Amino acid sequence: MEEIWVNLYNINFASVTNDIFIKENKHYVTPFVKGEIDEEPKLMEPHKCIKWEWFEWDKMPKNLFVSLQNLKKNAYNPF
Repeated sequence: MEEIWVNLYNINFASVTNDIFIKENKHYVTPFVKGEIDEEPKLMEPHKCIKWEWFEWDKMPKNLFVSLQNLKKNAYNPF
């Protein structure tokens, strides 16, 4: 709700990644969940994000956030 103003339901665990940000000297363990929404996301933090876009899993942009890069490296399949 804070970032995209949607309700997520039918929530299930999807995966978890071990994310090391070398330049920032930080380490995160990132849990991913899968669910359903019944409305389009809204941009709630325009000072932090320009826009939200939907991408097909096999057609995502190259410049992904580290957690998503690791999710793809782990051979996660959302289907």
